[in-house]
Amino acid sequence: MNLVNEVAKNPAQVLLDLLNNTSPDYAVQLKQHSCSFQAQLLTHVGHILLMKEEVRAWHEDINQSLNTLSRSPSDISQSLYSSPLFRSWLNQLATSLVSDNQNNALQDLMGLWNSMTYLSEDTAEKNIKLVDGYLVTWDVQKVFKLDGDTKLETCKCSLRYDRENTTLHVSEVDAPVHKLNQYQITHSKITLSNANPLLRMKFNENMVPERTGTTYFAQPDNSVINFPTNYNTNAYEIPYLLIKQHCPSIANDIDQYISIIIPRGEPKGWTIHGYTISSYQGACWITDHSILKNIETLAHEMGHIKLRYLEELIPIFESNNNDIRFPVPWRSDERPLIGIFEGVYVHTIAATALYFVSQSPSLDTATIQKSHIRTLELISDVRYGLDILLKHSKVTSIGAIFYQWIEQQCSELEHEVHKHSPSYKYRCG
Repeated sequence: MNLVNEVAKNPAQVLLDLLNNTSPDYAVQLKQHSCSFQAQLLTHVGHILLMKEEVRAWHEDINQSLNTLSRSPSDISQSLYSSPLFRSWLNQLATSLVSDNQNNALQDLMGLWNSMTYLSEDTAEKNIKLVDGYLVTWDVQKVFKLDGDTKLETCKCSLRYDRENTTLHVSEVDAPVHKLNQYQITHSKITLSNANPLLRMKFNENMVPERTGTTYFAQPDNSVINFPTNYNTNAYEIPYLLIKQHCPSIANDIDQYISIIIPRGEPKGWTIHGYTISSYQGACWITDHSILKNIETLAHEMGHIKLRYLEELIPIFESNNNDIRFPVPWRSDERPLIGIFEGVYVHTIAATALYFVSQSPSLDTATIQKSHIRTLELISDVRYGLDILLKHSKVTSIGAIFYQWIEQQCSELEHEVHKHSPSYKYRCG
């Protein structure tokens, strides 16, 4: 099914298909649709930059990138346009063009132009800006570190895109660097690493997590407390493998929508299990907690990424008041309606993962009980949020179908938990 064509005919059915079906083909189409917007944005930004005298030194590279990308098949360019590193860089570049402090930010970001846009199968030597002592590209698997105390700001290297393996090859670097071996989650293409400085952004630890104002994008956080180098890979891999074994539908979505998991510590004064950032689509930051909590967090954060892709194709939520906020049981601060909308979806996905993983014979009785109790707690949170949304948000026909799907999933999960553990109904219901 061509999702874009079918949306015009029957958006409700397409929405239900996307909510229920984890077909890799559907995920590819969702990402291609989203990537078309990234392509348009890069083209607009590139044309604006070609009119700027202060970046004339980059005009040839800009033209080469725009020409190469315009000729690339969508299945090839998607590898770049869906990269969280490319997306965050392009977002910052577009923002810098309308910023009061434009020149400083623009020059820093232009230094990454070649490493963030190169997709040619022909090898070419390019100038690359080093970031905090690292050579990075749009490919999350490629990170090179300067040796010793070497201090360089730029280098030259040869770049070539490998169409067969959808990776970027970096060679002949004229600086003393070594490639970092980043961990790959077993039976997946997901990178597990916090080595990339562009993914170690600094938080304002005096604020609660918010959509804006909390993150300093241009300041890598080198704290080993916030980004430990000795993290336990099992804390992230075992939850993924349990989901893959017992809840393959959610595991398929994790495979399709998450490209990198960044282990991190909790900011001072916060309790945080994980997060995503919309401009870093495909990246997921998770702290090291219990296996059950990380199962919940991994499914939860994947849900945020999938929902963003889905809403680009089928807008679901319409808020009639973006300023009004409500207390919710899952956050210490009051949430806007859009936050509650996303919350009910991702909590439903997390509850589903927890319940199905609880069927694993490798779990002891106490862990299974904890999983069932937490599943019911999440369902209760979802219904609390749904009640707010139905009373205060503008519900389109699509929105109504979305909410009905959420309620149906919750009812089915609740029934299954009570069937296996009827006493939980009275303790948690």
